[in-house]
Amino acid sequence: MRMRRLGLGPVVNAGLPNKRLKLTGRLSEEAYVCAPASWYRSVGCLRPPALAPQLKRDPLGGWNDVVFGGTHMRSSILFTLLGIALVSCGPDETVALRVDETVALRVQVVIPANVPTIGTGQLYLSLWSYDPGIADVGATLVDVGRTSFAHALGERDVLQMRVGGHITGGWRSYITVEGCQATPQGMVAVLWDGLQETGTPSSVEMQYRTTTSSCQGATR
Repeated sequence: MRMRRLGLGPVVNAGLPNKRLKLTGRLSEEAYVCAPASWYRSVGCLRPPALAPQLKRDPLGGWNDVVFGGTHMRSSILFTLLGIALVSCGPDETVALRVDETVALRVQVVIPANVPTIGTGQLYLSLWSYDPGIADVGATLVDVGRTSFAHALGERDVLQMRVGGHITGGWRSYITVEGCQATPQGMVAVLWDGLQETGTPSSVEMQYRTTTSSCQGATR
């Protein structure tokens, strides 16, 4: 079956593969060209089909569609709504970023002159952390510093101690200082800081206990 002669008009579809197309021109009175046996030729398409999805480019400064919550929204509209939501938050509604921190404390521990004589003693400086949003959970022990001391009535002793560690973001911390004395029955607490677990001061003046109790620092 012969193909129709090609001129300046559109290409005529091939009925069957491997048929010849008759051309007009100066080559000869009748010239023939074999059409390739491709399936897309049979459907009237000269250009091979794309083997991958074709991407449509938006013009510069164009709009981009964003799917948000199952709804198509323009990107600029979405960003505007997000900006309004952030601005609408008042100072009391701002969410604080919880960033962990590492603390290193240097504490001056003072034993006043009015404290009775303590022959052999041990000071315990403890660092604690807790979550202020949870009232029924106890504090977590972060670090404990220890140092030996001896005290005589009428003398004022000053000792330097250090403590530090990792504090979870959003948590608070405080220190406790305990002074214990060695006795035949073991270590007993004879000095306390008077802070009542309220903060992390750089200087603590110890107070003498009128009644002794078990030494908590010795068990940490």
